[in-house]
Amino acid sequence: MTEHGAVHWNELNTRNVSKAKEFYKKTLGWSYDDMPMGGGMPGTYTIIKSGDKKVKDAGGMVIRDPFDVANVGRIAIIRDSNGAAQGWMTPAPGSM
Repeated sequence: MTEHGAVHWNELNTRNVSKAKEFYKKTLGWSYDDMPMGGGMPGTYTIIKSGDKKVKDAGGMVIRDPFDVANVGRIAIIRDSNGAAQGWMTPAPGSM
């Protein structure tokens, strides 16, 4: 079973990487390891290490408070400080 609050996978495309990193550092306690994309592709790929904090304290907003989805889990819809909307989920026991 996945630990409560763990991110399974996320691909975030943003025009302001440093602002996005700061938001998630403040909200979730994330830290980052950057590496080259590899395979001859330009750019940087970031591996994220996570912790646990609050969305509003970092300039984001809760669009929809956490709600339960049967056999899926508990989901909240948020908007980060860049304006990107996303769902944060805690999986239901046995669903992953």
